[in-house]
Amino acid sequence: LRLPTGGRTAVICGNLELTYDELDAKVGGLAQALARRGVARGTRVAVVVKRGIWPLVSMLAIWRLGAVLVPVDSGTPEPRLRYIMTHSRVEHVIVDSASAVLWGPNRIDVRGMTSQASVPTCDLRPEDPAYIIFTSGTSGRPKGVLVQHSALWQHVADARVLLAMTPDDRVLTFSSSAFDAYFEQVLPPLVAGACLVIRPDHLWTVSELARVIQTHGVTVMELTPAYWSQVASEL
Repeated sequence: LRLPTGGRTAVICGNLELTYDELDAKVGGLAQALARRGVARGTRVAVVVKRGIWPLVSMLAIWRLGAVLVPVDSGTPEPRLRYIMTHSRVEHVIVDSASAVLWGPNRIDVRGMTSQASVPTCDLRPEDPAYIIFTSGTSGRPKGVLVQHSALWQHVADARVLLAMTPDDRVLTFSSSAFDAYFEQVLPPLVAGACLVIRPDHLWTVSELARVIQTHGVTVMELTPAYWSQVASEL
């Protein structure tokens, strides 16, 4: 994934704003920390962090090394968490203050992570796995689904065209990073050089959502059906 560079705003999350250059530096810092731990092409790395910038930075750093992302919601109960780790053969876990207590020596804690110069991007092959995502498990045990880079990037390209995404767009990222919708909410705008407006860990009320849309000039958003229903009802 090669993102634009420069001083345009890439990410807004609460009071935090990052330019594309600042985002790249955070990705580079984490990628270097992962590489020092032995993360390389094909290594499976789980990400168990709160909503915000770190799911995004972690995803990009993992792919920069050719590794495989295993996104897990930070609120996942521990038995399910360990089931996912075991069945996806996770070797390293990226954590933050909310999840650090669960893991031993193979954890990489993003707290205090420094920004660094960019590291070389691994040349990914179309058949390389991009991520493993688990189903909800409502019909039985959760099932891990492996998605290749070729399928992911075809979807990203199609979504970007369908939404006519431009650098002038501001796109609301609403979903948890543990769901497929997250990838189509963050990757098309990043490739287009647009700005991501990321929802923090707490769920906005409809009035808070309206204020965010107005304050940041959001032009594109994708919400869950249940939340859309609530928005429509309150309107």
